[in-house]
Amino acid sequence: MSEDDAPILMRFDPATGIARITFNRPARLNAIDVALAEGLSRAARALAQQGGLRCVVLTGAGRAFMAGGDVSGFGGEPAQTAATLNAILDGMNAAILALRGWRRR
Repeated sequence: MSEDDAPILMRFDPATGIARITFNRPARLNAIDVALAEGLSRAARALAQQGGLRCVVLTGAGRAFMAGGDVSGFGGEPAQTAATLNAILDGMNAAILALRGWRRR
């Protein structure tokens, strides 16, 4: 997977202490799927451990910040839809908790 294909791009500038997390699914208006939720969780946990972090900016690639959930992954059998929704929610919840728990060092 190239960086262009990664659902989350993260940059940290140690000189300013500013990190940028970019939702990178512009063709889908950055709609949340499992890969994006898991990528956001990994990025948030990594940043929460970063010394010198002062600010985290969330942004979206292309013309939209984020369109919400990617409903194309919600079709099919109810059990599969539930598993997809749970995986998205698990990733997003972990990301929110990591960002919420971040303390300026």
